[in-house]
Amino acid sequence: KGGMIITNPPYGERLLDEEEVKSLYKTFSDVYAGLDDWSCYVLTSYDDFQKIFGKKADKNRKLYNGRLQCYYYQYNPKK
Repeated sequence: KGGMIITNPPYGERLLDEEEVKSLYKTFSDVYAGLDDWSCYVLTSYDDFQKIFGKKADKNRKLYNGRLQCYYYQYNPKK
């Protein structure tokens, strides 16, 4: 039981426009909401990810993918 999601979804830099990115992140949030015993790790440069995802990350780190500033968000399983 349980599982792990590791994703580097489109940020709107090369693929998708901003509205498509928002829609993708909202859909991802809706799917993840039903996975209480799963952890999730996300790498994105999208500044408002947590706001659209609707959850504050358990861990949040700023890092770089080449010259592009990105964020690593870690969501632990709900207890």
